[in-house]
Amino acid sequence: MTTEIRMLWKGERRAVYSVATRRKLNGVRTRVVGYVSAKLGGWRWRKVSPRFGAQLERLMQGRMKIQGSWLRTLIGEDVKALAKTVRAAVMDMRRLSAHTRRVIDELKETEWAQLRAKASYIARTVKSRGGIESQVKGLIHEIGGIRRMFDPATLSADAKAELEAMQEMVKQAPDSHRWNPEIFMIDRAYTRSKSGGGEVGDKLFVVFRDPKQPKKGMWIVGVGNQKSASNAHHLLSHRSVINLDPTLPDEGIPKYGESLGRGSLDVERISVLGVEVPGIGKFSSAPGQGEGPLKLSWRNCLRIGVVPLDTHPKVLQQLRDLTKKDSSFWLLLSQLPDREAERLAATVVDAVE
Repeated sequence: MTTEIRMLWKGERRAVYSVATRRKLNGVRTRVVGYVSAKLGGWRWRKVSPRFGAQLERLMQGRMKIQGSWLRTLIGEDVKALAKTVRAAVMDMRRLSAHTRRVIDELKETEWAQLRAKASYIARTVKSRGGIESQVKGLIHEIGGIRRMFDPATLSADAKAELEAMQEMVKQAPDSHRWNPEIFMIDRAYTRSKSGGGEVGDKLFVVFRDPKQPKKGMWIVGVGNQKSASNAHHLLSHRSVINLDPTLPDEGIPKYGESLGRGSLDVERISVLGVEVPGIGKFSSAPGQGEGPLKLSWRNCLRIGVVPLDTHPKVLQQLRDLTKKDSSFWLLLSQLPDREAERLAATVVDAVE
């Protein structure tokens, strides 16, 4: 049995999706077509096939190699409607900082699509309104914080200083002749284990032996994590460890235990499980078939934490104290306030709920 989804566009306020299912019944091929619709004006979804959500998620993670024109059209129209709705709502908001307005105004199409996927009941298994808003707020912080700070078009002075420090670390390394000092930034990377694994870091900073042939070797020189004000303390203590025994079912999965900061937890998971970068390949410190060599250790990887400027003063001071104790930990402040990210998250969820 195979299923396909196509979109029949009916003006600006309504989309109709046709779902065609092909199957064999008693040796006879049949094709059944059903129609589902969505109102774009208020974005009140009636019913959409779960397969669209799964494809959207795969597309956002870079795991869909073949992207049909119908899927691009379907996602493109949905994303445009979301951007139009949210931008209009933001214009009417009072007491919103100029920085936050610029962040929304400058969002890229891929970022709108990520917000759409994050907020969708279809693409995510979280069912509670609060849980969905929390996930969306985290993504808004990531987009308006660490991504924006390290984007070449909006590179902050502090972010530039960190990139220069990483380059200097590469140039001063004993094996510097083996590495190209150009810093590449990766927004999505994953660890894999028998029982799953998951995303590591909101941004990885890496160098390659040969950027034209990445599989020759990758060195992770920095792991960046963006946190909201409510979970900024995770940079200090995530209170988790990972089981490193591959013979046990929870191998590679974080669990409650010893206190570890988010960046430290990522470094430990990657160093043991390796890392997969969509579109580039898999890397491991002990590379197997199809994997490239990976360089990563506590001594040669910076842990970068980004939190909103309105993070609780006590937590901010603890983070600043950590930078004095541990030279491998760097702290940056995002100009996107947590309270404004919450308002934006509610607006996005309202648009797609």
